[in-house]
Amino acid sequence: MSSFIPKQPKKDRDQITIKLDREVLQKLEQYCRYLDSSRDYVINQALVFIFRKDRQFHEWLEANGQA
Repeated sequence: MSSFIPKQPKKDRDQITIKLDREVLQKLEQYCRYLDSSRDYVINQALVFIFRKDRQFHEWLEANGQA
């Protein structure tokens, strides 16, 4: 029997440690509360958005054979 909602895809994840300016961290915490989401999710989605929208980054990737 098929489900109406597909299973959540499992993705490999790596852990990193970062330091943020205090003001940025406070805004991140507020944004996480606003979205009712984890820091990991918000940071991941923000990076995905930036990588998708930055045309100069895409050009750089292509020029370096990484597109």
